[in-house]
Amino acid sequence: MPLNNDQGHEMERDLTLDSFLDEDESVAVYDTYFPFKRAVTSFKGHVSDFTVESKKKNKSKSGTVSKSSLKKELAKDFGLCLSLTKDYAILKNDVALETLVDVSATKIRRMKGINILSFITNKVETVFTTALYADADFIKYEVTKLKVDAIVAKAIDYNSKIGKTTQTSNTSSTANTQIDKIIDLIHLDVESMENTINVFADEHPVFIDGFNKNKIIYKTGVHHQGVQGKVYKNDVLAPEAFLRIVDTDKTTTSDALAVYKIIYMKVGHYTMECKNISGDYTQVEFDVTPRNITNLDIHLD
Repeated sequence: MPLNNDQGHEMERDLTLDSFLDEDESVAVYDTYFPFKRAVTSFKGHVSDFTVESKKKNKSKSGTVSKSSLKKELAKDFGLCLSLTKDYAILKNDVALETLVDVSATKIRRMKGINILSFITNKVETVFTTALYADADFIKYEVTKLKVDAIVAKAIDYNSKIGKTTQTSNTSSTANTQIDKIIDLIHLDVESMENTINVFADEHPVFIDGFNKNKIIYKTGVHHQGVQGKVYKNDVLAPEAFLRIVDTDKTTTSDALAVYKIIYMKVGHYTMECKNISGDYTQVEFDVTPRNITNLDIHLD
């Protein structure tokens, strides 16, 4: 599964900043100040993790593509064998055989994947007998035992992939979660650099200018827009509270530390509802601004 749009843009931005920080002139500057250097080291480590996870995610798609292609090939190849055998049955005026093999490639392709192997093996055992292969009239149709056996082998291979769609989907979902966690860590690294970079203001203004130019697009995109905070009840943290952005499909639940976060939001004015397991309820309004995650603690009535 390839990176989604936000993840792809994020990768491009982070690699841009990473390249700037790799330049000899940049290293010579921040190497003199440990807090900034530490943030750079952390940033580079997380960018490396991001690259590794994105490759894993891309690789997870390959199994699904192969299975889909394999099914199409099976339908085409076995459908052709059945079609040629049908021509032979018509030639022989064998109505029973004609009925047995009257299945198009399109119909095979539309079958449920789990039924493909049993369908093919049943037809092979019923139709493609030793006697049929030996018939001189049938030989000219070039439906050989070697070809049919190869199709059966391919069907077995296809069948071994059945059931892996969910696994692939779960793998993709896990990969997305892991990648988004890494992105959040990258954001913290950049914020650490932003918080310490002014130490270079007097002697290295060119470095600061270069840093700002290379990270300026870093916070662009709806991934970096939303709301986050903690939920309280009587000034006590309230985990497992349900939160919903009114008139959207955005919902979440506060975690064990009562922290919540909702991102991928467009700029605008919103109303959020919050309710805990005891039924306590409140409603608050807030704004989402460009390239910013609004900090908003919720206090239940």
